[in-house]
Amino acid sequence: MDSFLATLGAVISVFAIGACGFWARRSGTLSHQGLSELARLLIDFLLPASLFHSMFSQFDPHHLEEIAQPAVTQVVLLLAGGIPMAICWRVLQLRVPRGTALALASFQNNVYLPLPIAVALVPPSESLKAQFYVGCFVLFFTPTLWSFGVMLLAGPHKSPQPKPTWKLALNPPFLGALSGIVAKLIMGHWGLALPQPVTHFLTLMGNGTVPIAMVVLGGLLAEVRSVWDVDARAIWTIVWIKLVFVPLCILLFLMAYRHGDPVFRLVLM
Repeated sequence: MDSFLATLGAVISVFAIGACGFWARRSGTLSHQGLSELARLLIDFLLPASLFHSMFSQFDPHHLEEIAQPAVTQVVLLLAGGIPMAICWRVLQLRVPRGTALALASFQNNVYLPLPIAVALVPPSESLKAQFYVGCFVLFFTPTLWSFGVMLLAGPHKSPQPKPTWKLALNPPFLGALSGIVAKLIMGHWGLALPQPVTHFLTLMGNGTVPIAMVVLGGLLAEVRSVWDVDARAIWTIVWIKLVFVPLCILLFLMAYRHGDPVFRLVLM
């Protein structure tokens, strides 16, 4: 009971920050332009710095399975959401483009919610490890989203141009996570470490990532307009597959297979 209350308190505090962002945008304190600039600050500076630091600190070239696990998991998550969605789309004859339905049901949120919630739930000593695993998911999720995801959303009659697609794939969070691994490989080979001022700078940037991410998320939710002009059956099908069926499958798997790093299991859930 004590652990549940501690977990509940951590989650509530994180979502309270998101509620501040929601209210700031809804009340007009934070304008649409201001929200966009805050999101750009998060994506271009805070998040890349946080992912670079966590990847550099936690990555061990001798334990490549830590990188492989998220890669395999990404494939499983895509299939777990995509296959039942494809079946439902055909059987129920949903009035929504098939590619859109597949993308919404199969692609998971890999940064905005997992990062602040995981950091809030783990002990401070495990915070960098939680960020590391989130970065591992980003490494494989980002290229998949901006290649296969773009193809799904573009539809069969709109072939996306490969150059803009890969430009989008090479975004700052992905490059930050990848740079952390590359820097660790090079500096680790020569027995070098990051200078203390650089480490302190990256730590401060990382500390700002979680609250800013939740403020941006809350502000984005405040800008959502009504979705009821879309086929309601399609909405509920996507919700049940993505928010009930897939998490339930992962939960049952984790309950049956109790091995592995607890922090990775938490980030996965």
